[in-house]
Amino acid sequence: MTTTIILSVLILVVIVCIFIIVNLLKKLEKIDDALIEVSLNLEEYIARVNQAYAKMEEVDSKELFKSDDETGYVFDTLKQVIEDINTNYPEERDDNNDKR
Repeated sequence: MTTTIILSVLILVVIVCIFIIVNLLKKLEKIDDALIEVSLNLEEYIARVNQAYAKMEEVDSKELFKSDDETGYVFDTLKQVIEDINTNYPEERDDNNDKR
């Protein structure tokens, strides 16, 4: 009698554990998919930022913006933000996939 009760409780515990593990696995897969999507978007945004930075460097080489006016201040601030992004998220280059 007691072994039947113990066995029934253990089976119930195992079933509950399996249910919990399956639910956690589903949640983990959703989070993993979201992380992959965010990572791909981040790579795209970094590439766009790098294109903008190259254009800003081209414009800045002509010294069209001075840092003493409002436009120059905004230009310098944007340039610094882009440099910070490039420092924190260096572009990973693969020898086989330089261009995407």
